[in-house]
Amino acid sequence: MDRLARKIEKFTFGILTIAALLAACEGIVRALWQPAPPRKPPLEFINADFGSGFPIERDDLLFWKLKPGGEIPVTGEKINVDGTRMLIGPKSRPAYTGDSLSFKTHAYSLGDSNTFGIGVPSDATYTSRIDRWNHDTETGLLTELDNFGTPGYSIYQIHELLKTLDLGTSSQFQSEFVLLYAGAWNDYMPAIGADDETLGRRVENWNRIRNLSGIHKLAMFRFIENAIAPSSTSAGEGAASRSHDDVARAFFTKGERPNGPRVSTTSFRNILNSIVDLTLQHNAKIVLITPALPAATRAKSKYGEEYVKIIEEVAAARESTGSVALARAREALAKPEAEDKIYFFDGVHPSARGHEVIAGEIAKALVKLKIAPDAPFVSEDPAHPEAMPILLKKHMAAAKLIVDGVPGTSAAAADAEDPYQIVLPPSSTLVFDNIVIPRAASLILERSVRPSADPTLTKKCAAKWRVRVMWHDMASDVFQSSDVYEGSRWTAPIRDRVDLSHFAGTTVQIWLTVESDAFRASFGAGEIHPFQ
Repeated sequence: MDRLARKIEKFTFGILTIAALLAACEGIVRALWQPAPPRKPPLEFINADFGSGFPIERDDLLFWKLKPGGEIPVTGEKINVDGTRMLIGPKSRPAYTGDSLSFKTHAYSLGDSNTFGIGVPSDATYTSRIDRWNHDTETGLLTELDNFGTPGYSIYQIHELLKTLDLGTSSQFQSEFVLLYAGAWNDYMPAIGADDETLGRRVENWNRIRNLSGIHKLAMFRFIENAIAPSSTSAGEGAASRSHDDVARAFFTKGERPNGPRVSTTSFRNILNSIVDLTLQHNAKIVLITPALPAATRAKSKYGEEYVKIIEEVAAARESTGSVALARAREALAKPEAEDKIYFFDGVHPSARGHEVIAGEIAKALVKLKIAPDAPFVSEDPAHPEAMPILLKKHMAAAKLIVDGVPGTSAAAADAEDPYQIVLPPSSTLVFDNIVIPRAASLILERSVRPSADPTLTKKCAAKWRVRVMWHDMASDVFQSSDVYEGSRWTAPIRDRVDLSHFAGTTVQIWLTVESDAFRASFGAGEIHPFQ
């Protein structure tokens, strides 16, 4: 009995000792290693998208996702709180007709950086163009189309993302269609250590361990996790960097993929069919888009044609269902190499003109699926007559000037130093005459602030600017307003671009407000213009 008691005592002492050591280690780690660095995405990516400061964060299911609030390179726009490129909804768009603002259907635009629209403004992407066109056709449907395109995504990640989205679980909110752009680049890029599906299984198993009994909350576990958590290489960060460089060099110089592609052609076909099945199961329709590339890239990327062929074959096999259609963007953008600089932002991503061509092909597919009537897809290119800019200066004669809340008789004074500039008095609002916002809807406004000629004034030369849009809501028979821009400006002039695409087809008043105390503020001959 005494021997048993001693064994129990030793066992208890051992357990307590281990617990004390673990508690001490936890305390030391918390004291010396706080805060824990963010976990890096488990997938090594050989392209330069993320190296340019693209706003992403790790995701345990998708490897990475867009970081809400992150700034988009080139355009300076922000990622929305729901991880989408743009936010189209009743809070940001007025009714296009007399209908209610509530949406009856919704749709998803899924894909990679081409869908996201690297290098172009959000309202120039094919997703935004299709959204505007779909409303212009007056189908009677108010469809919310969200751009979930994410740079670097393979079809594996797109499929995992689609499974998390609501494709319609009630009669009140049904998904109408899905746009899918995959196979352009990421799928046949070299895998570093493990393909996407294999890596996905490793991460899934690790997450089961990680979330076991809350162990992931311990600082010690986070410390260990940053060192040994599953990634596309298991030899540590230094080796990962070397592997990354070696694989990238082998692919871009010789076209070799030492560990195979991120998604094999077999897996690509299987996942593509799974996406189609998932969409059709929810009574939604799907448009498969053949990815476009400039001539030089197509010549170097011999693997790409295999994936395009699979997209065409899957679409052909499902075409008889009446719920699957093919948008031939690759053929439409197979331009002479001399024209590629017009239709592509770089060697992979379409330019604003390229997005317009892709949108035209998608429109044809949506007509075929009877989602939209057979209406023409009108060009939004600046050279097109229907896309000519509207000069705000032409509306100056009917504009009203409000100074310190009191309506004035004169709109504004001309700037003696610059005849193309209009001077606004301090604390004033210029209300333009009614303007119908065209489909190509960006407000280009040059603003400047100049010091007063009075040398006794010592305040800094700055001004606060606000652009407000007012429109008549036919449904409620009241006027609605929305601030579309707000910011400050110092002495140097600047040319701003304000997105008005949500007001396309709507008759609005534009209110330009400046608060500049005793300093002179002026704006140039503003214009409503396509995607500048």
